[in-house]
Amino acid sequence: MKLLIAILTAALTFGQLLAEGPRFPEIEQQVDVAPAPPVEPQYQRLNVGQYYVIASDFPMLVLDDGSGIVSVSVRTSPFMLPSRLAPGWRPQPEDPEFTVWPDRHIVALRAVRDGSTRIAVLPAVCVLDSDGSQKPITRSDVQHRLLLVGANDPDPPAPKPPSPPSPDLSGNPFGEGSPPSMMIVYESETVKDLPLGQYATIHGRAFRAFLEQRLPKQYRMYDQHVVFRDTASIWAKAMSRKDRKSLPWLYVGSGPSGLSIPLPESHEKAIEAVSKVVK
Repeated sequence: MKLLIAILTAALTFGQLLAEGPRFPEIEQQVDVAPAPPVEPQYQRLNVGQYYVIASDFPMLVLDDGSGIVSVSVRTSPFMLPSRLAPGWRPQPEDPEFTVWPDRHIVALRAVRDGSTRIAVLPAVCVLDSDGSQKPITRSDVQHRLLLVGANDPDPPAPKPPSPPSPDLSGNPFGEGSPPSMMIVYESETVKDLPLGQYATIHGRAFRAFLEQRLPKQYRMYDQHVVFRDTASIWAKAMSRKDRKSLPWLYVGSGPSGLSIPLPESHEKAIEAVSKVVK
């Protein structure tokens, strides 16, 4: 993983850093990520040749995933680009054709080819305890972004998921004696490559809010390789089924009725599917 140190280490508190920087481009459209772990990053679309600029008055580290989708460089202040090459940033009022960054620390990521790449931004500071020991950086100090480069979907366009068949309500995949329940089975290694609608269903806030209201504490989203300690649980029972023809897959059950289909292509259609079984 490529490591860029955009600064000299300075002693200040994480509170200062998180309150005042770094600054990112404004995102008009994004997957609304649920707060429950794993927290997936916000995303930004770019065209080849455009820049994703991160600016801060405080030291920071920028790490990319080494995929080569973007080139990463440290820039000196003031940094200027034509506004059309810097989506998400507001241009200069007096000269709208250009955007200028006066910040002390600037990292520019230039999109060089189509695809998707992940970056992490963390403070490059030395924070000490009262006894003089250095405090470690925690997960909450790191900010993540997903960059999607290209006019269409990234890397290459994922095939459109098959239309879900008519619901088979003849059996509950969790067992007739189980409470109303829902489970999604997916592959964590390839979840980032899913069509955006399915990705938002698994990690988005809207679908989870619906589940919390309709099925509080009775829903799960598992990687297909999960190992259950309680092999007699309703989740293990559904996972042991051999009817999954693709991933991600949706199981819903209530009383004698049930549903076992490919995960629908959007969270709205997933809500419709669950609502057919769980009234």
